[in-house]
This record gives sequence, structure tokens and C-alpha cells, in this order.
Amino acid sequence: MQITCIGSMLRDRLIFPKRLGFDRLLMPTFHRFAGMRVVIYPNDHRPAHVHVQSATAEAVFVLNCPEGPPILRENFGFSRPELGRIARELAAKLGGLCANWSEMHGAF
Repeated sequence: MQITCIGSMLRDRLIFPKRLGFDRLLMPTFHRFAGMRVVIYPNDHRPAHVHVQSATAEAVFVLNCPEGPPILRENFGFSRPELGRIARELAAKLGGLCANWSEMHGAF
């Protein structure tokens, strides 16, 4: 009997397109900082959220548009200090990210 961790399934599903080089096609980059990119899936679901990717990690933050603050939903590999830095950067760019989300998906 094989037991599968749901977290592993989610991680593999989120990172799999990256391994094939499809991440640039599926997820447009809306902001870059500190070697990371902030992306939004074109056909994604509510609530408004972004995926933050580095070469070795990925996290998902719910934006809580329009006032914020961004809240961590999932983390695959970022340290606590990195997550704090990401949250601060997303908060600083919140207005633009919420506008990007709204352009792609309509209301928050």
C-alpha cells in the first residue's frame, strides 16, 4: 500500500510545468526582485493570489485585494526570513498586482 502526501502532490503539480519549460508560457511574470519572479496563472481561481518562484522554491500568497495584506497560503522551500521579505515586497506592490489580477480575472 502506497501512501501519498497531498503536499507532495501539490508541489509536484505546481513545479512540474517548470521542469518542462512551460512556466514562462503558462504564468506571465508581473514583477521580479531578488532573483524571484511574481506570476499569475491566466486561468486561475479566486481569491486573488500570486505565485512567487525562485530557482529552488515556490510560494503562493493570497493578495487580499485591494487593501491587503498578502498572506502566505503555501510554501515549498522558502525560509521564514525569505517569506517575510517576499510578503513585504508584495505589500509594497499590492496595488499593481491587484490591478494585474483584475485585468486577467475580473473582480477579486
